[in-house]
Amino acid sequence: MGKIKSWALVGGGLFNCLMALRLSQKGYPFQVFERARELAGDHTWSFHQSDLSAENLAFIRPAITREWSGYSVEFPGYQRQMSGGYLTIRSSDLRHEVLRHVPAENIHCGVEWKGSSSNEIVIRADGVSALPESCGWQKFVGWDVVFENPHGLTAPVLMDVTVEQKDGFRFLYILPFDTHRALIEDTRYSNSSHINAAEFHADLIQYINGRWPGSKWRSEREEMAALPIPTEATGERGRFGMAGGFFQPTTGYSLPYAVRISADLIHWIESGLNVNEAWDRIDSQIKANQHFYLMLNRMMFFAARPTERWRIFSRFYKLSPGLIERFYAGRSNGFDKIRILAGRPPVPVWSAVRVLLSPERVPVWN
Repeated sequence: MGKIKSWALVGGGLFNCLMALRLSQKGYPFQVFERARELAGDHTWSFHQSDLSAENLAFIRPAITREWSGYSVEFPGYQRQMSGGYLTIRSSDLRHEVLRHVPAENIHCGVEWKGSSSNEIVIRADGVSALPESCGWQKFVGWDVVFENPHGLTAPVLMDVTVEQKDGFRFLYILPFDTHRALIEDTRYSNSSHINAAEFHADLIQYINGRWPGSKWRSEREEMAALPIPTEATGERGRFGMAGGFFQPTTGYSLPYAVRISADLIHWIESGLNVNEAWDRIDSQIKANQHFYLMLNRMMFFAARPTERWRIFSRFYKLSPGLIERFYAGRSNGFDKIRILAGRPPVPVWSAVRVLLSPERVPVWN
């Protein structure tokens, strides 16, 4: 590989924060360049413990904000308690961990990267430059809510689907950080990226007042985003993080991929590959299993009527815990795929056939 002067980490989001931690552990020289005023933005990343190996979990554990031993889902007609660790990292905790290990002179915020010398290794994780041509959207507005009295939740609610279905598949996501505080997000799998903030705010107020009638509460923070959910293979060559297409295509979970790929990237470069060669190696390993999820996404956004999409997830959450864990980790095996597709489909058969056979990526329910 030759002598390395330094690594240039372009972008200070999730992926390059993890890269900075790994490079710091190994003693490599590096610099981080971030356009914003601080690293890591203002986000909440969650994952299942089963998504990561013991080694990778140990690596990320110092940045964990909160950990639970299980979670629940709530659908019309049934609720299900799921066991297994569920963990969350907030930007502030990830940023604190990076600043604890990386010297201040290695971090350059509020600046544009100006290029590198020939003996630098450049890792581009500075955002998506082009959106997928064919995609749906996972959009949400979430509030950090502080209750005057205990809210009564001891574990996350990953999906409360007992709400009015609008603008696609809609559910509420709840993370109870302590006895009085919770992140409450109104999430929708929609064909449109548009967020009507006033509507989301009104729906959040209605939900909170309905689930906790008579409770006094206030909102301290807002988190809002519209994330593309691809229906075709995506990813910009040589870019990492979301821009490289390295996330679970259906759920949008990205942190487990970032943890695993940051380790793999260093391994392949230490083995003598350049960045593009390492990207190709990682891409071939990660994307080999993604065609199935992309097909499911096409079914959801183009075959299922928006207000009926919840039935897909209602059926899914009645399957075995192991299958659900592997799905979230992006590691569904052949039997899992057959089981997910077996039985009476939750979308009209003819609509599904039309979507699978047609080269045009347009809804057939219009």
